[in-house]
Amino acid sequence: MTVPFISARTIEKLPENLALVLSQAEISKAFDTADLPEILATNPGHYIPQKNVLCLVDAVAHAVGDRDLGLFLAERFNIADYGEWGRYILGAATLGKALPQYARALKFHATHDRTWVVPTAVRFKFKPI
Repeated sequence: MTVPFISARTIEKLPENLALVLSQAEISKAFDTADLPEILATNPGHYIPQKNVLCLVDAVAHAVGDRDLGLFLAERFNIADYGEWGRYILGAATLGKALPQYARALKFHATHDRTWVVPTAVRFKFKPI
């Protein structure tokens, strides 16, 4: 069985943003529930199982009691936060060029995620797997 991994950069800014809505004890409990050491949030050079990241987000959503937690977090994260990988994607001159770059580079951020872009007329369809 293969285990999908994702860059720890995914959770790097999570504790500081969660501190806006949760106590440190609640944040620690969410990390414990997800079986992730909090230290990974300050060591972005590692890869962690995606399942654990999803469990962390679920634990946080339950702790916050907010079904819209993703929207709260999306306002506080930027693809540039993902280091060289994010800057590579942002380096494209247009969105039309950035989407295929993202699809090609995703394997360097998450081991089993794949996306592709299908141009249709003047629109693009984004299909995550």
